[in-house]
Amino acid sequence: MTAHFYLFNVDHGQCAALRLPDERWCIFDVGRSSQFSPIDWIAYNPKPYIGQGSLFGSLSPHNLFNALSPHNQNPFSRALSSPSFFFYKATISHFHGDHINDSKKLIEHMPSYLRTVYADNGYINDCIGTSYDKLGSARNIEELIRRTSDCRRSDDNTDYGLAKIREFSLLVDTARRIGGDANTRVNNASIITRIDVYGRSILICGDMEHNAWDHVLTMSRSEWRQFVGNIDILIAPHHGHSSGFSNDLMQYAKPKIVLISARSRDSSVESRYSGELVQGLRIDGRSRKTLTTRKDGHILATISPPSTGSVGSISWQFGPDAVPLEH
Repeated sequence: MTAHFYLFNVDHGQCAALRLPDERWCIFDVGRSSQFSPIDWIAYNPKPYIGQGSLFGSLSPHNLFNALSPHNQNPFSRALSSPSFFFYKATISHFHGDHINDSKKLIEHMPSYLRTVYADNGYINDCIGTSYDKLGSARNIEELIRRTSDCRRSDDNTDYGLAKIREFSLLVDTARRIGGDANTRVNNASIITRIDVYGRSILICGDMEHNAWDHVLTMSRSEWRQFVGNIDILIAPHHGHSSGFSNDLMQYAKPKIVLISARSRDSSVESRYSGELVQGLRIDGRSRKTLTTRKDGHILATISPPSTGSVGSISWQFGPDAVPLEH
């Protein structure tokens, strides 16, 4: 009944995932590298829920329910077709290409619940205008928005079993009023995700930049301050760059450790994520305040139920050990 949180090494981009204690999968952004697709690793290695001589194979009760749920049209044909794996929940924090470049594969494994930005034309134009591949970005965004109608919108009442997932974000119009160039306006509308399981908390900060953090944390918005407060694992905003660093965020979060999705040879990771505002943990005999995909590769935090008290324990694996060929 453990929970498994992954921050994958996708070089330039970001992708995180949570395997809930009941073995359902949630994914948060769908970045990928040219060598590694987190979606492929989750869905096909080996193919989960495929049994021998049975229509639904080894589907768990939750996944059987999902296969037969009303939003899955013609569930028997879907169960017989490839792939047979579907995410329970997905979140796309924002529509920049490095967070959605594996979106076609996400659509193949369409989640029961999906949370994306409530986009308008101005937001979409900003996304496309700041993309290296404008045509490809436009196609991916169009397909994501079109397919959103196939999924239910996740909210605070969605059932995650023994875990709790909550998400906050600024409206795209509010992000525009805060100001900045087109890239900043897109980043500041990022969906921020908080995961609580076994008394441990994880905060995934998207690409939200410091001016937006200042807006939500200093404008008498007590719900935001409570939302980001007392965090065990903080996924640094905007790939750990100084543009996303917020002193207010760090003071409210008081993270025990910071994880950063940074591409190889990225020299712009903010050194303050290893500073006094991070408590630090002892991992493999070393005191660590920051873990990065640039240096540590794939990162897996396994959260186990508490043996005594109310707080579970966290164990760590890195690189190939975090993403074995069978899981």
